[in-house]
Amino acid sequence: MFNNHQLECSNNKISKDLSFHLRTILLNTKLNFLLGAGFSFWSEDSLEKYQGFPIMKLIFQTINRNQDKIFKKLQEKEEFKRIFETENIEDLLTQLEKDISFKNEKEIIEKEFKKILIIKQQEKLEKFPKVWETYAKFYDLLKYITLNVNENSKNNTINIFTTNYDLYSEMVLEEKGIKYYSGFSGFFLRKFNSSYYDYGYYESTKLVNYNFYRKRDYINLIKLHGSLSWSLNENGELIELPFFYLNNDLNPAIVLPSFKKYSKVTYENYYFELQFYFKQTIFLHNSSLLVFGTQMGDLHINKILEDAYSIKGTNIIVFCRNQQEYKTIEKKYSNFLYFYPKYDENWTCLQWILFLCEVIYIDKDLDIIRDNFPNFIKNKAEINDEIDK
Repeated sequence: MFNNHQLECSNNKISKDLSFHLRTILLNTKLNFLLGAGFSFWSEDSLEKYQGFPIMKLIFQTINRNQDKIFKKLQEKEEFKRIFETENIEDLLTQLEKDISFKNEKEIIEKEFKKILIIKQQEKLEKFPKVWETYAKFYDLLKYITLNVNENSKNNTINIFTTNYDLYSEMVLEEKGIKYYSGFSGFFLRKFNSSYYDYGYYESTKLVNYNFYRKRDYINLIKLHGSLSWSLNENGELIELPFFYLNNDLNPAIVLPSFKKYSKVTYENYYFELQFYFKQTIFLHNSSLLVFGTQMGDLHINKILEDAYSIKGTNIIVFCRNQQEYKTIEKKYSNFLYFYPKYDENWTCLQWILFLCEVIYIDKDLDIIRDNFPNFIKNKAEINDEIDK
């Protein structure tokens, strides 16, 4: 009997069935990942002592320090008081968009927002060992999966969807020699071309009976909200710039965190194509989506996830930082599968990746994972079925 639609891991063990279930998802389904801001950010306790890219609250605080005159002016307005209490950059930009009299302030803050990101990107990733380790272990795991998948799944390319602007994935993928496609083709001028996401690498040296073998350790990288290396040229074409082009005067083609982003991803051609590919991919039969580092605040993405689960039965698994984050998300989206740490612990994305490494590397009959194994949450429909039995 399950209590409150929750399957506890008794005696700090994971059942053989659950271990096998996770391994089945990782090795036998069309595998997709969604990485949020928390994946490029590492902090144990204090937000001030963090590594990697700053989360939105820290960006708000930095802009407040750098543009204190503008912020003091806004704080005097009644409609901005709650925003300054919560330090929510998305609410701030949304409020500025509502009133044309704040046009200049809005443009200055948006420019400052992009400048902060570019300055942070120019720092070497090696300065942030925990973030580097998160991405390195993650792509090591994916490479292992691509080389050990079930025969029926070996021609499925793993898709990495992310709302992050940073270039950490590109850096680590190239460091590890893993082939990937980021949406652009060309040498002298790298133009956006979403159709290449359906292509693959084939090894001509392994031609047997006129059959080409697809290279397995190949990954699609889909940046749903743009990237710091993206720019619009004079013809309005979306292009990808080399890393050394990054400077403080660059105006990267990114979707800024405001309510306006929902119309941007719906009506602007490039972002619409990325959004459509996301929906098309996770709607495929036998698809799974593993979610890390996000509090599920993007309504346009959440709608696609809800439809994929209800219409196609897509496996959607959310890995939460703590119990509070789980409770907040689960209230809105109760049918997804959730992992969260026991007690009052906070788990970083690195800890979740190491956890998955243990699940995937061990023999499927070994049921002891680690002493602080987290709870496993089933969706309500499955729990009720089991209770009825």
